[in-house]
Amino acid sequence: MLVFELQRTHIYDLFAQGNIGMREMISLSRCWNVWLAISASVCLACSAFFCGLICKNSAEAENLTTSFENEHGSFFSLFMANPTQMSAGYLYEPSHAEKGGPGEFDLDRYFFHSEAPAPISEDLYLRIGADYDRKDYTFTPVSNAGMQLDSETMHAFVLKGGLGFFPSENVLLTGVIKPGIFSDLDGGVDQEDADLYWEGMAVYKLNPGAQIIGGIARDNTFDDASIYPLLGIRLRGEDGRLNISLTFPREFRVGFNFNPSWELYFDSRIEGEQYRVNAGASDFDVRTQDPRLGVGTNYWIGEHLNLLAEVGCNYESTLYYETRNSGQFSGDLDPAYYLMGSLGLRF
Repeated sequence: MLVFELQRTHIYDLFAQGNIGMREMISLSRCWNVWLAISASVCLACSAFFCGLICKNSAEAENLTTSFENEHGSFFSLFMANPTQMSAGYLYEPSHAEKGGPGEFDLDRYFFHSEAPAPISEDLYLRIGADYDRKDYTFTPVSNAGMQLDSETMHAFVLKGGLGFFPSENVLLTGVIKPGIFSDLDGGVDQEDADLYWEGMAVYKLNPGAQIIGGIARDNTFDDASIYPLLGIRLRGEDGRLNISLTFPREFRVGFNFNPSWELYFDSRIEGEQYRVNAGASDFDVRTQDPRLGVGTNYWIGEHLNLLAEVGCNYESTLYYETRNSGQFSGDLDPAYYLMGSLGLRF
């Protein structure tokens, strides 16, 4: 919730004096994203329908899934560092302060991620899933700020639909579209809360312990580039214990398996998002970016249940309220520590 002092200059002045044209352009762009999101959802539903026609009964679907896993299971185990198909978790980040400014907040983050491959044939599969991410910011009051921040809750709802295809046993071509809503949900939802992310990759297996990756993605991970290239590599030691995963520029991960059930890992990654916030008289964007360094552990209970715990720190994070005179949170944050845990499932 945002509480504003009564001042002569209001946030909606940001769009006055010649900036209306830009606002209309942004609105049209977001409207186009909504239509793309609707089209993507329709395509996803049609794909699921045709997949159901292909797999006419559960026995046939089970046989196809088994055949697909036997053919490509080792490829996916190297490509995906922690292959859960569904996970839910919590992150706590206390006392994150604005660098050189008066602002400070505690963050409680709740997240849910899912994506399950649905084989259509031995070499073709659907990518179907959904994500939800909720961030609860509790701000320390600052008496002399032009904009008083009490608390704010940001939501991200994302649907995922795509395809993966193996033209050969050593090559994977895959892409996914991600229509979503990114908003505080105050005042309802409109086209300005919507956005469309997407990603495409080509993965080539050099040998059983090495893969190289090239691709392109569009999202709001980075402040200065919504579309950026992806370059990566996957490496596994001869004994299968050491795993190295690089997806530049988003993530670098090193994991060591003490046994098939227990892994210790180091992870460096960048997380970022942009949300639309309702402020009564007008709306504005809030941008977040969090480079994280973490150390954690994965533990598998049987073949289907995964427990994850991680501790780490943020460095060079930003929280930016895109208003004229917010008085706080217009740039970099001091380093801060966080704790994270999650529960994952693999079917």
